[in-house]
Amino acid sequence: MICCVKEYSIEEVMEEQYKMSVETRILFTDLDGTLLNDRKEVTSGNQAAIDEALACGHKIVVCTGRPLASARVCAAKAGLDKEGCYVICFNGGQIYDPYHEKTVYGKTFSKETAAKIIGEAMKRDLHIQSYSDTHILSARDTEELHRYAKINQLPYKVVECAADVVPEDPYKLIAITPAEQKEKNICFQKEVISQYAGEVHSFFSNDCYQESYQREYPRDLRFDGSAIIWESRLRIL
Repeated sequence: MICCVKEYSIEEVMEEQYKMSVETRILFTDLDGTLLNDRKEVTSGNQAAIDEALACGHKIVVCTGRPLASARVCAAKAGLDKEGCYVICFNGGQIYDPYHEKTVYGKTFSKETAAKIIGEAMKRDLHIQSYSDTHILSARDTEELHRYAKINQLPYKVVECAADVVPEDPYKLIAITPAEQKEKNICFQKEVISQYAGEVHSFFSNDCYQESYQREYPRDLRFDGSAIIWESRLRIL
């Protein structure tokens, strides 16, 4: 019996050992003001760093408060829709794998509760919206809707009623007022959102946006990418 043994050069052996010794790492990055510049563009330096990290087998996770539809567009522009890339959106409510086009983790609240909140906002003439995977959804065609859609470069749909704004359990709602009318939004938070404190939590991400989401998903997941490691079901390594 003749046994054939493949011979390796010293260089090949060292290269293989190096590959085995390099740990896979995860880079967490925000979009606005971090990965993107003031023109909402990825700089050439950032793009080169992204390409190099992915080529080395590392993972890159985009973290943003944006809805999935917007986050996917921004990630794709940066080349972050390849294998090894993930998107944390809706302030941590959803983790999405753009390469395999699937949700890895998601935490929503009931559409019935959401519809009640939306109905109360409409009674107060307060703009409020939800999202599908591709569009902003609103029951009224407002200036706030147009402005938000333009800033985030997202299409929108104006639907017939509050229930149609949330055809599925939502990850998040946003109530929007001009900054000078923030008090109106604060009253809405105190008088309406507080009634659902066991299920929904809200906060002001700026003077215009009050964001409401499912109360129980991990606090760290909203603000810290390390929550991916904390949550064993994610298994991205």
